[in-house]
Amino acid sequence: MAESHMRMLKDWMLSDTLDRDLAGTSLDAKRRRKIAETLGMAPRAALSAFVDYGLSDSEIARYHNLPTRVIAELRDHWGLAANT
Repeated sequence: MAESHMRMLKDWMLSDTLDRDLAGTSLDAKRRRKIAETLGMAPRAALSAFVDYGLSDSEIARYHNLPTRVIAELRDHWGLAANT
């Protein structure tokens, strides 16, 4: 019982992180789902890591099969510097 409760709590916390990370963006539910599937439940941290690795918006977008403009919007929204 305790294990399933801990899993539910973890899922709730991750969902909260996803909602908080994507708040204020112009992304619809379908795009948010795609971001969660590709960047995970903590997309800000994931995108930040890709930027830190030196990848450009187009490289990140191509790797995750997302439009470059979505990556640029998220990066700008979170104040991450662009790599060229």
